[in-house]
Amino acid sequence: MKRDAEFAASWVSNQRALSAYIMAAVGRFHDAEEILQKVAVVAFTKRDQFDAERSSFATWAIGIARLEISRWRRERGRDRLVFDDETLERLGAAHEIVAGEVADLEEALIGCLDKMQGRARAMLEMRYRRSMRSAAIAKQLHTSQGVVDVTLSRARAALARCVRAAVGWDESAL
Repeated sequence: MKRDAEFAASWVSNQRALSAYIMAAVGRFHDAEEILQKVAVVAFTKRDQFDAERSSFATWAIGIARLEISRWRRERGRDRLVFDDETLERLGAAHEIVAGEVADLEEALIGCLDKMQGRARAMLEMRYRRSMRSAAIAKQLHTSQGVVDVTLSRARAALARCVRAAVGWDESAL
């Protein structure tokens, strides 16, 4: 039971990155979703074979995705929009590098959001979690749309500075 919970947690934390990798490899949303579902089934079926000491869950799952993409390619035949094996290998290697960086950035962003308080935090929540437009936020908070736009702009800039500092990016290099 504990192993299933660990698998589920690992899958959830890596699903978005896996989906992006598959989408980049196949180029069609419907096909990518279908392949992702197959990867989930295979990964769950073989979860006892995963060894965290030998590789990360993301690397292991990408390996399964590569096999499923290869199977999909064989079934698709000579579709000119399908990548060859060498391109898929390069894409997979690049994805592993980027996935780690994205995870670090996401963790930093969450930490920076936790530090943000007041109206700016409330406006960010409304804008990005509830997908509200500036006008709707202004109406709900009884303020002008201009105030909302300026506050959101400043909050995004503050978050960007905080994230850069958290991951150690040098401001002068940007």
